[in-house]
Amino acid sequence: MEPLRIAMICDMIPGQAGGSYISTVRFAERLRARGHHVIIVAATERASTKVQEYRGIPIFQFFSLPIPGSNRYYFNSFPTKRALKALFRKERIQIVHIMFPSYSCNVAKKAARALKLPLVAHIHTQPENISIFFPRFLRTPFVDRLVLRYLVNFVKPADRIICPSKLGESIYNSFDSSLPITVISNGIDLKRFTGSTPVAKEESEVQQIMCVARLTKDKDPETLIRAMPEIVRTRPKVRLVLVGSGPLREELEALAKELGVAANIVFAGKLSDEDLLATYHASDLFVLPSWVELEGMVVLEAMACGLPILISDASTSASRYFVQENGLLFKAGDSNDLATKALQILGNNEQRAHMQQESLTQVQFYDIEQSTKTLEGVYRSVLD
Repeated sequence: MEPLRIAMICDMIPGQAGGSYISTVRFAERLRARGHHVIIVAATERASTKVQEYRGIPIFQFFSLPIPGSNRYYFNSFPTKRALKALFRKERIQIVHIMFPSYSCNVAKKAARALKLPLVAHIHTQPENISIFFPRFLRTPFVDRLVLRYLVNFVKPADRIICPSKLGESIYNSFDSSLPITVISNGIDLKRFTGSTPVAKEESEVQQIMCVARLTKDKDPETLIRAMPEIVRTRPKVRLVLVGSGPLREELEALAKELGVAANIVFAGKLSDEDLLATYHASDLFVLPSWVELEGMVVLEAMACGLPILISDASTSASRYFVQENGLLFKAGDSNDLATKALQILGNNEQRAHMQQESLTQVQFYDIEQSTKTLEGVYRSVLD
């Protein structure tokens, strides 16, 4: 088959935190490895448009401004319709793939329609990702429904909509059942993450809890930190490695000091691929306290490294469905329940070993190579 020429619109590339950014890059890399031409339109802090490469993929960056309240962690770019039309023509783009309900993706929609190019929209956002940053009195089901209406209307013009989980599909279909949604897992590279199963440690050794998440309200790292005093009282040598960056870091570091557990918590920030993999394999338990997850690639990564998982039971988190015999659920936002379940797993070597093996078994269904083939099939279907 003839190679395809694809433009992905994702303001978070390069260098910002987030599973949607990681998913976009991973799909772009694998599509490129399959012979397709892929470019990415992204944000930049600079005033002038700049072309560069990121992991071998051409990046076209446009003037951007920081998102208010993000402490300059996240940026929105502001390309013009004329500029994107010119770029798509120059690169002979056949398919435009948008990732967010952002200004740049909205302009890309208009440019694609003007050039009569097929449009694919990726659902990486659910209402609570947005409304959790609203004042508390506005965090209501009615407001979430209004946000969902906006999100649905944003992706509705697409020829095909991609969603990483059945949960996301059901949320969007609850508003409009006619949406042309295809569920495709973000997937992970099983060859890179899967390795030897971690060995259960002796009681006297340091045990390591790991969490990978943006330091933002929707990921709820605060609940995990508030659980640490109880965990440390029972297991004084335990260590929490919190991987990720975000606007709440200083606030969370202050909370750890206030609770007297700063010595037991490592704020690792953003890690290289090699250091991230090493940290997974050095850990005994993976915890994800998020309220909102459309899938949870970091959970799949932890499973592929043979870790037991402890996941929030929030109804808006698809990650809870990964929990079978490989881990436990805890009550969302409840630090006491989180601590109790973490201690249950850490204190039972036999149970933990069983959970480790179950993680390795279940993750085999989430290979990104299969996800990429399915995405390629969607591209070809909208071209036809």
